[in-house]
Amino acid sequence: MRPDFKRLLLYVSKKTSEIKMLKCIVAVIEDAETKESLIPAFMNEEAWLKTQETKIVHFWSTSRDELWRKGATSGNELEVIYQRLNCDRTAVLIGVKVRGDGVACHTGKRSCFQ
Repeated sequence: MRPDFKRLLLYVSKKTSEIKMLKCIVAVIEDAETKESLIPAFMNEEAWLKTQETKIVHFWSTSRDELWRKGATSGNELEVIYQRLNCDRTAVLIGVKVRGDGVACHTGKRSCFQ
């Protein structure tokens, strides 16, 4: 089953200060083994398709206005183990194995929820 990308997110671009619209879903990332919540983020259709193709989680960065492969610079990639869409297909829960040193958050912590 595919997500429903008809919902719009309005956000202010940090690059241009313009108000942008993004057709997206919410992605919640959890450790597949421990079920620890790691990251909340947004996925547009491009990020969803790239994630399906590579089995490495991709997001849409609202701060950079670009596709973002988590771990591209840090090495802490998120390998997809499972995915579950919610009943409305507007959010996805993705269970992952964190590659690299196990850090998922850009702040250097394991989780964005710490």
